[in-house]
Amino acid sequence: MASSLGPATVLAESGGGRLRNLLLFDGWARPTGQLHIFTSLSKDEIPSTGGCYAWFLPLWILDDDLGVLLDVVNRIFRYEQEPERKLEASFTWERVGLRINRGAAVSPQPSSVDTWNRLLLEEHRGRSALERVLLEASLLMPPLYVGRAGDLQARYNQHVRGGGDKNTFHNGFRDCLRRLGREMNESRLESALAVKDLLFVCVTDGSKGDHENEEPPPEGSLLDRPEVETLIEEILMTICRPPFSLKGGAQFALPSAGREEG
Repeated sequence: MASSLGPATVLAESGGGRLRNLLLFDGWARPTGQLHIFTSLSKDEIPSTGGCYAWFLPLWILDDDLGVLLDVVNRIFRYEQEPERKLEASFTWERVGLRINRGAAVSPQPSSVDTWNRLLLEEHRGRSALERVLLEASLLMPPLYVGRAGDLQARYNQHVRGGGDKNTFHNGFRDCLRRLGREMNESRLESALAVKDLLFVCVTDGSKGDHENEEPPPEGSLLDRPEVETLIEEILMTICRPPFSLKGGAQFALPSAGREEG
C-alpha cells in the first residue's frame, strides 16, 4: 500500500485484507472463561451478560511511511475534546495569559525506518508477518476507552452505531478522526478507521452464562456485584488513563444498557 500523496497521507486498507487479518483473534477469547476478545467478525458472539470492557486500537499499517503511522497513533492517544487550555497568572498591576496545546515529537530512528521499509518490500515473508505482529501487539497498548455495562452486546452495538448524543464514544472517536484529517490535510482518514474496526475486549460477570448452552458458575461471579464492577472500572481508568474517558467516568456516557456505565 504505497503512499503517493506525500508524507502526511493516511490511506485506508482494503476491507477484505483487514477482515482476513482479524481472523488471528479467533480462539483468543476463552469460550468457557470470562475474558473475551471480539472483532467485527465475531461481534454476534458477544454475550448479553454484564461486565467491564475496553476498546483497543488495532495497529493496522495505515501508511507505508513509519513516521506517518506513528504520528496518527500518537495523535489519537493524545485526543482531547478541548485540545487547548488557557492559563492565567495575576500580578500586582497586570495579568499574563498562556494558551497551551499538547503535542508529541514523533521521529523514528533511521535504522528502524530502514528495517520497516525492507519488511514492506518483502510482500509475503515480511509485510504479512509484520502486519500480524503489530495487530497482536495492539493489546499491549493502553485502551482507548474503558467502561462497564449490564448487557455487553447492547453496549457494543451502541458504540458502533452511535446516536444523537454528542458525548458518545462513537461520536468522540469520529470527531477525533475528523480533526486529525483536517490537521494532516487528509480527508480519507475518517474512512480508514471507525469504531467497528476496533478490538472489543471484555471481562464478563459470568452470572448468566456467556453463551446459550453454558451454565453460569454455581458460586456466581465477583463481577456480578455492581459495586465491584465500578471498582474495577475505576482502577482500570486511573491506571490506563484512556483518552476517550474522563476521570470520574463523565465523558462519553451512554444511555444505560442494563446497569449504568461509567
